[in-house]
Amino acid sequence: MKKLLFVLCFLWVGAFAADQKKDYDFELYDMGDKLYNTKAIRAEAGVKLLAVDFFSIHCEPCKKALPLWAELYKGYKAKGLEVILVVLPVEDDREKELQKIEFFFKNNPIPFALAYDKYKLTGKKYGVVTDKGSAQVPQGFLLDSDGKLIFQSEGHDKVFEKIKATLK
Repeated sequence: MKKLLFVLCFLWVGAFAADQKKDYDFELYDMGDKLYNTKAIRAEAGVKLLAVDFFSIHCEPCKKALPLWAELYKGYKAKGLEVILVVLPVEDDREKELQKIEFFFKNNPIPFALAYDKYKLTGKKYGVVTDKGSAQVPQGFLLDSDGKLIFQSEGHDKVFEKIKATLK
């Protein structure tokens, strides 16, 4: 019994350590067709925390959180916060979906980076998108300046609380 408990603890610690070493950096094109690179953003002077929020224009909680993200970003940018909103497509016609996304953000501008994960590769990397292509949003991730995952949540409230506590 003790051996089994030891093995289970060893496997759990190993899985946790492997997740801590996971590479969370990515490159995606923003809506202005400029390459957004998380590693380069984290390396900028003063960046202490990078919030990665997965979003869909079909997700009501995602849309309701945009003004809160904007307010938080404006209040904490000077303290080292950067935010990237990663938009995931829902429709199979990715170009049609992109047009809807562009229209949505033209009418709902945000003060931080916005990128389109056209093939959902970044969503898969973060575990937000399943192998079958469905996504669980909203989901937020916080990376420190070294790219280490320090927090993850399926809702916005806990992410906002963690940002405020980390960047007091």
